[in-house]
Amino acid sequence: MEVFRVARTKPTRVEPVKAEHSRVFQRKQRATAFAPKLNDALNKKIEILRRAEEAITLLEMQYDDEESFIRRFACGETKDVVTLNVDGTRLSTTRASLRIFENSVLARQFDDEVWSQQPQTNVREWNPDQVSAWAEGVYGLPYEAVNVIANHKVTGRELLSLNMEALKMMGVERPATMSLLLDEIHELGENSTDDSPLIECNPYVFGKLLDFLRMTRLRKEGLVEAPSFPSVKASQQKRFDQLLEYYFPGDARKL
Repeated sequence: MEVFRVARTKPTRVEPVKAEHSRVFQRKQRATAFAPKLNDALNKKIEILRRAEEAITLLEMQYDDEESFIRRFACGETKDVVTLNVDGTRLSTTRASLRIFENSVLARQFDDEVWSQQPQTNVREWNPDQVSAWAEGVYGLPYEAVNVIANHKVTGRELLSLNMEALKMMGVERPATMSLLLDEIHELGENSTDDSPLIECNPYVFGKLLDFLRMTRLRKEGLVEAPSFPSVKASQQKRFDQLLEYYFPGDARKL
């Protein structure tokens, strides 16, 4: 999963770090043991080094902050990334965003109990372990070919795109094995279904709601300020109001 951090509106300027964070080059005694010109030169060098140390310390602090952001926002949640079929348009988000208002109809549709019962039949969403498990179950497929699939960590989307040339490059050498594997892949693709949850709604209208839910979640994490209520063009306002009333009955204006 790819993650972007919300940037500040003003460009960030490197500031001197607080005293408690400066480590080595804190204020030291000025050099006085040498000739005046040499003392001045040494003192200038010491000041330059002290400022460089402060800048490095600040960068380390910013890195730690960024790492903390990634861990808080993304870690452990990739399995909960949801791709929605919104009236033919695919939108991806996390269940955490969809469930940010816990008592809503939308949250109940994606709660843990309901979600755990959802079928996972979309081959394109398979991870390498699922592809390897499938290959192991192909009757008559040599163990060597199964290992090739596993060692290359093939995803579901990649599996469906394989052809004879690709299999050769991966190390599958026997023509009969390649034919068997390609036939099985073709059949798998024919039987694969898109299990993306269907949202029968105008994509523009639902997209406005989804953006608001995402920003509300980030606000809950303390990463952004409270988002403003979605602004919808006049021609879609009625649809948007109906959507809110459906998912948040009676509480639409309390969001």
